[in-house]
Amino acid sequence: MRDGSAAQINHRPTAVCRTFPNWGNRLSMEEVDALMPRKAIIVLGMHRSGTSALARTLNLLGCDLPHTLMPSAPANPTGHWESTAIMALNDEILHSAGSRWDDWLEVNPSWYESPVAKKFVQHGVAALREEYGESPLFVFKDPRNCRLVPYWFDVFSQSHIAPLTVIALRNPLEVVASLELRDQQPRDYAILLWLRHVLDAEHYTRGKVRAVLSYDNLLNNWAGEAERLQTLLGVTWPRFSPLSSLDVEAFLDRTNRHHHQSSQDVFSNPLLSDWVHDATKILTMWANLGENQQDYIVLDNIRCQLNTAGPIFGRLTYSTIHQEQINRELRALITVKDEDLGRLNRNISALQQEYENKLDLADKNIFKAQREVAISQNELALTRSALADREKEISQVKVRLQAEQERADLANEARFVAEADVGTLRERLATSQSEVVALSKILKERETELADIQLRSPSEDPVEIQNEISYLANRLREKEVAEDLHLQQIEWLRKVIATIIGCPRWWAFVPKLLSNRWRDERLIRSKLFDSQSYTARYPDVALSKADPLRHYIVHGMAENRIIENLNQ
Repeated sequence: MRDGSAAQINHRPTAVCRTFPNWGNRLSMEEVDALMPRKAIIVLGMHRSGTSALARTLNLLGCDLPHTLMPSAPANPTGHWESTAIMALNDEILHSAGSRWDDWLEVNPSWYESPVAKKFVQHGVAALREEYGESPLFVFKDPRNCRLVPYWFDVFSQSHIAPLTVIALRNPLEVVASLELRDQQPRDYAILLWLRHVLDAEHYTRGKVRAVLSYDNLLNNWAGEAERLQTLLGVTWPRFSPLSSLDVEAFLDRTNRHHHQSSQDVFSNPLLSDWVHDATKILTMWANLGENQQDYIVLDNIRCQLNTAGPIFGRLTYSTIHQEQINRELRALITVKDEDLGRLNRNISALQQEYENKLDLADKNIFKAQREVAISQNELALTRSALADREKEISQVKVRLQAEQERADLANEARFVAEADVGTLRERLATSQSEVVALSKILKERETELADIQLRSPSEDPVEIQNEISYLANRLREKEVAEDLHLQQIEWLRKVIATIIGCPRWWAFVPKLLSNRWRDERLIRSKLFDSQSYTARYPDVALSKADPLRHYIVHGMAENRIIENLNQ
């Protein structure tokens, strides 16, 4: 059997044996359809063997999918087309039996006789009902089912669903390469997993309605394989039509196949065991030529040896796998750390570059700022100088304004005093004039009386009347003199005001003492007032340090003080 020749294996197509648990040895297809009108297409096969592609193809041909589909993943971007609930239930079952999905040993046979198994059967019946409802034809797929066929057949039996099995076969070298890429599985360990899945799937479905389909045949001639499955499984695909074929061909994209190995690569590989050579050859012939019962002995022998080797090498392989897993985790951790280190180094380089760029920018900004500060300082110095000049101008303007204001105040005050004195003088003048009129009237009356007396009594002495007339005449002359004085004072005030107001405007911008001296000189030249003579004549004015002109106008005129020029 080492060379695996067809003559030695003696393959011969035989009729399919359609027997079911607890139904007797054989039933006709009509009896099967009557007892179990609902049918489940069970896709069995090792992980990465094309089970997803087969399940989706059957779905496009009319088989229903479960309600809770497992989402696609980077390792399987076109989808898994299986139930997440069924997968979770299978993991629970394997765990309860002391196994897991990547265990290459046989599931503990005594588990099926335990009370736990009966409880899980009820869970399985409920899971089928929740995932598929009352669907008459659906696809049931999970690679874990290869190791749990007896359990699920019992579930289907209690659910009155006919299980129709399709064993998906793919070149073991391609499966190993895919698992190595996806899960970093060691090649030898992946080979053991492949053997366990295909041998258990074949062993537990033997004698049941089943067919073997290779991944190569599915990709190369899916329509022919679909028709062959109809014949072998005794089922009709509801959507097997030219229109649906477009969907199938679009889905079976050969570019999604990343590993290519021929069967001859398996047979010529001396590193693979006879178990792999023989199992591959037999199942490949079944997929191409049909099942041959004479091959059961070879397959049973391989499975028996695999089961026998389990207890001997199981712990060793588990330790090796565990250590390999630790090594993979360490390598992955090292890779992550290396990536982190590289990322940190890149970040450090980027930060250094950023720091250098910022430093250069800061230097440029500092230089620019220093230059701007220098310019600003120069501008500030110019501004301060201009401000000092402006403040000086403002001070000068303020001085001029103050002098102008003082001059205006003096002029206003002089005008006010002069106008007040003029008014007073006018009142005094009016009073003097009234007195002169009255005195003149009295004088005339007295003169008339004197004349009458002289006429009546020439001898009478009119001395008393003459004295009165003389007194009145003197009073009249005094009033006339006072009246003339008032008129002169009024005229003098007008000339003084005209002289003060007529000073040049630029006098307002010279010091006050100088402007007052210039004013006094103008008044002297105009023969109106001499401040020095006035203060010399009246020392009290000098002691009061009052302005002589202002003193005379405000006080001197009312007090009849004498000024030289005016008297002249």
